[in-house]
Amino acid sequence: MKNNKLKKVILSAITATMISCSLPFTALAAVQVNPIENLSTDFIKGADVSIMPELERNGTKFYDNGIEQDGLTILKNHGVNWIRVRIWNNPYVVGPEGVGGGNTDEAKAIEMAKRAKALGMKVLVDFHYSDFWVDPGQQKKPDAWKNDSGDKLVDDVYAYTAKVMQDFNAQGVTPDMVQVGNELNNGMLWPEAQLTEDNPNGYKFLAKLLNAGLQAVHDNDKDNKVKTMIHLAGVDVNLYHTFFDNLIVKNKVNDFDIIGMSFYPFWHGTFNDLKETTKKLIQDFKKPIILAETAHAWRKSKNGFIDEAQEKIAGFAASPLGQRMVLDMDNTIMASLPDK
Repeated sequence: MKNNKLKKVILSAITATMISCSLPFTALAAVQVNPIENLSTDFIKGADVSIMPELERNGTKFYDNGIEQDGLTILKNHGVNWIRVRIWNNPYVVGPEGVGGGNTDEAKAIEMAKRAKALGMKVLVDFHYSDFWVDPGQQKKPDAWKNDSGDKLVDDVYAYTAKVMQDFNAQGVTPDMVQVGNELNNGMLWPEAQLTEDNPNGYKFLAKLLNAGLQAVHDNDKDNKVKTMIHLAGVDVNLYHTFFDNLIVKNKVNDFDIIGMSFYPFWHGTFNDLKETTKKLIQDFKKPIILAETAHAWRKSKNGFIDEAQEKIAGFAASPLGQRMVLDMDNTIMASLPDK
């Protein structure tokens, strides 16, 4: 475990869905962002920009006060100081559905890391270890590993993670933080490391996979500066205790720096749940907490990302003002956590 404890680091990584604007510009401009109390100088305000290269290749343009600018520059100018880039092993094998996620592979992640570093921003790399989205409901192996199991699968994780780290290093854009897996509530690389009652070795094998990924990061971090994260979804304190008690206490996986969390107020619970769970986890596990995913919509969607029912669950309207208020709540809670 690294001795240098990560201090005062909180991430609000905003997973943004880019949609065409149907509101008049004046309505958007009227929403002002108020200063948040207790923000330290190194408070991380991040955005997941994985899909930006695909948007740009398809003609998307970005504007600030009516003036066309580079999208990453706009984020930087408005206080975003970290980016998050997800990496899928080979998203092109999954067919048309892959386009929706931006086909974000290692090459595109390096491209965005270069642009971000040139602007003085820091970079979080999110390994999915899949060819498409993974979350608590799906953790499909990448196609190249579909017939692998046991030690071979452990070796796959180590070799792939090490290769990506080496490629980032060679391009002069070593990540500042690495997420080993994404939303691991129910394990990863199913079925071998799926956490179910009928898989009694699930946590044991998950521990081997995570240790392999963490070791690959450490082995390619000569300056011992890259922070590592294990990431779950939701704000159920019992879920986190079950997961980390099994992982840390029973299977000795403690060589990571940060507990990552996804919190979507229309899916996961209340803002008070977010506050109390994060406080409890800091107290019990002595690790910083990063809000690695959060979002709210500026309009209701026919596709169901935010419909009327979810709008009511969140407690805020799907509007520019409602979106700003949700992110204000997120940041206010994270900025007020114990021990900064």
